[in-house]
Amino acid sequence: MSEEPSQSRPKESSGNESEGKAKLQVLVSALSEEQLDRYEAFRRSKFPQSMMKRMVHGMTGVTPSQNCSIALSGIAKVLVGQIVEEALEVQENLKETGPIHPKHIRDAVRQLRNKGLLGIGHHRKNKIETTLNSFSVEQRFYGPQTDMRKAITA
Repeated sequence: MSEEPSQSRPKESSGNESEGKAKLQVLVSALSEEQLDRYEAFRRSKFPQSMMKRMVHGMTGVTPSQNCSIALSGIAKVLVGQIVEEALEVQENLKETGPIHPKHIRDAVRQLRNKGLLGIGHHRKNKIETTLNSFSVEQRFYGPQTDMRKAITA
């Protein structure tokens, strides 16, 4: 039995990869005890792929691939990390100590949204307005068989 060439050779790490690991090691060694605990918790945490698949399927009606759910889990983790860091800054600005509270998270999300760092829309459309707009799109494609706007608002 012969092994495939890619499996028999050990992976060679590039110079850039080893430089990156060395820089990360220097950064981690410079962290305070509290920061190191948070960093370790961040490294251990993850969003379950099954949850991401259910969420995407619920929003789009399409089951995402495994690679897509892995990518979404990573993006969600980074987003939560940004919100938590901003919430800690909010807490520090309010001169409060202890764990962060929902008010800190709300303020953090508000500040990130105002800075343009969050892609979440500030205002949601009225449900009836969204429904009416979807009917007008349907009428463009299927023709004005009935006036849906009058039927809904009547």
